[in-house]
Amino acid sequence: MSDDLKKRLAAAKAARAALQAKAATVNEADELAAEVAAEERSLKEEQALAALVEQYGAKKIAKVDTDLGAVILLRSAPAAYNRFAEKTEFKVEDVRQLVVPCVKYPEIPDFEELLKEQPGVLFVCANALAHLAGARKDALSGK
Repeated sequence: MSDDLKKRLAAAKAARAALQAKAATVNEADELAAEVAAEERSLKEEQALAALVEQYGAKKIAKVDTDLGAVILLRSAPAAYNRFAEKTEFKVEDVRQLVVPCVKYPEIPDFEELLKEQPGVLFVCANALAHLAGARKDALSGK
């Protein structure tokens, strides 16, 4: 009876080790694929940023990093920013109307998909546009 239990134990251990080895291989492949995708995404973002900085100048461009990739914005037209800033109450649609025309990377459909996953990015982008328009925390606080 003890030999039977030893055989069962050895078989269970061997099956478990095989399963763990297979999972480790799958995890390594998934991690490698994720790393490749992240590097390719970073390359595209850096190329887009460099092209936009060359075209418009660094002081007119903002990059917002998110968990799903970067958003690159071009400073809004002063009239558009002023129309937005004059509002006493802001709705999400008001913020969207300010931000979306300024998005230069990614493409707008991709930006909209990003917002479905992380809607708060819209407000981070609006803050970046305010910064580009000259709104500075230290200027407002008197520092």
